Parts: sequence; structure tokens; C-alpha cells
Amino acid sequence: MFKKIILSSTILLGTLGITTLSFPELSLTKAEAAINDAKIQKVKVAGKDYENGTDVPAYMTGSFSMVGDKGVTYTIKQYEFNKVIGTTNVTTKGLSSPVVFSMPITEGNKYEVTYNGRVISTFVVRGH
Repeated sequence: MFKKIILSSTILLGTLGITTLSFPELSLTKAEAAINDAKIQKVKVAGKDYENGTDVPAYMTGSFSMVGDKGVTYTIKQYEFNKVIGTTNVTTKGLSSPVVFSMPITEGNKYEVTYNGRVISTFVVRGH
């Protein structure tokens, strides 16, 4: 009987178009899992693309490409030698549609993608 009620409610939720599922063993819902997929893919500086962990020209502005769950606003925190020197809010267009935003590049840079104060991913480049 109990299994029948759960199955019926699952079918009803699917019929209504409700897609938030709970994964108690992971302590995540499907929506939270999608939010956790956000990341900066690359940065373009002076017309050249650079990946995470590479050396880039310093004291310029970089155009960062980022993906994440559609319509979610993330806060990007920029660190120079472990001190926050800037922040910007970025609203993503989807996991297959990068959004581009600009931030300065100095010497020791780390960019944290955060959501509700929690770090989702990190992108590091070394300006020289």
C-alpha cells in the first residue's frame, strides 16, 4: 500500500511537470545538483583563450566564459593573493550556452563561483 502511494504521487508530480527530485543519500535535490554544475570554462585576454591553471597577461581585462543552470545568478569573487579584490553577479543561460562577463586580471588571481555563500567552483590564472 505504502509503495503504491509513493508511486502514484511520483507519477502525479511528473504529470504536473514538477521536476525537483530528492536524493537523500546525497543530501541534494535535482535543482541543487544542477546549480553545482556552474563553472568558468575559459578567459579571453588580448584575443587569446586561456584555460584554468594557465599563465595570462596581467593588468588587463579578461572576458570570462561561464556555464551554469539556466537563470541562476551566481556571485563571482576575485582574489589576488588570497584577498578579495572584486565581485560581480552573473546570471547563466544554461549548461550549453556560455555567458560572458568581464573582470580585471592582476597577478595572483583566483575566481570563485559562489551561490548562496557556498563555493561551487574555482578558476585560477596567473598574471605575468
